[in-house]
Amino acid sequence: MSENQVNNPKRRAPGSENKKNEMKRLKYSGLAYHNRSNKDIAAKKAPSFEVFCKCKYECRKLPYEQKIFLFEDYYKIANHVKQKSYLLGLIQIGSVKRRRHGKYESAEQSRRQATAWYTVPNGNGQHVQFLQDDDNPEINIEDLQELEEFLIPEVPDNPNKIQIISDIQIVPPQPSDDSITVHTAVENPILEIPFTEYVTNKFSNQIIIEQKSSYRYHSVRTKPFENVNKIQLQLSDNIEEEIIKFFKDYVDPNKVYCIFVKGSEIEDLNIQISKILPLYFKNHAYKLYFSNQLVRDISDKDRQKELISHHHETKTCHRGINETLLSLKKLYYWKNM
Repeated sequence: MSENQVNNPKRRAPGSENKKNEMKRLKYSGLAYHNRSNKDIAAKKAPSFEVFCKCKYECRKLPYEQKIFLFEDYYKIANHVKQKSYLLGLIQIGSVKRRRHGKYESAEQSRRQATAWYTVPNGNGQHVQFLQDDDNPEINIEDLQELEEFLIPEVPDNPNKIQIISDIQIVPPQPSDDSITVHTAVENPILEIPFTEYVTNKFSNQIIIEQKSSYRYHSVRTKPFENVNKIQLQLSDNIEEEIIKFFKDYVDPNKVYCIFVKGSEIEDLNIQISKILPLYFKNHAYKLYFSNQLVRDISDKDRQKELISHHHETKTCHRGINETLLSLKKLYYWKNM
């Protein structure tokens, strides 16, 4: 290669870079586009109301509204790297329960030391497992197979080798150990806790956090509704020690929790908790979400009827019960609203 070729790279046609970026935007938004071979690629189809999947998992149990929400929530990100980070929040990591026959004497010699399964929120504060296929017709979201390949890479010849994909670093997992408990730390990537668009009150387990330097560590548990647990947590500046104590004492690894932070520190606290948990607990030991929304719980039936009547007559001007409830949901919450 001549010096002129090195110093004078090939010029692109004017506007070609814009076309490339536009193609990516359309592709990762799930819209129709022309690929580099000038072929027409159809838009991604939203999940059907009809149930097609016949797998052994719980794809069939996902409500149709939740399928649409997941589909739209994924494609509105419109950025491949951020979409992968979004999907990482759906993947759970565990030890290999049933190994294939291999040329090794003990399990520790296997090149695959962990397995993954995929879960999605069902809209009721719980997670259900679904088929790990890119062509799963129930959600129609890509990249799941690819994510598993780099989230749980096969152990390379050099055990210290790190695989880098986009801007996410993945460290090969350590050999599984039956003695490892849920409160045991392992080396894993630090990934921020995902946000949910649902109001915190919809979750069966809620953590409301407020942090001030003048506070002492303190927590109060209440039950605003049957089968709903709400924990009010006050943190001082000693966040790391207090978060560790709180999770050990109060958070059940088998349940899904939604966290709401009072004040404007939610993103900072998200990053801090995401860094603290992998240092002291097994990766994905807890199923956590952050929410930006918290409204007032109304458990009294008479008060609920009073609010509906008042909003119907004065706020929505008799425009229908559905519009009245939509208006109320911005301020209040109760079961079967």
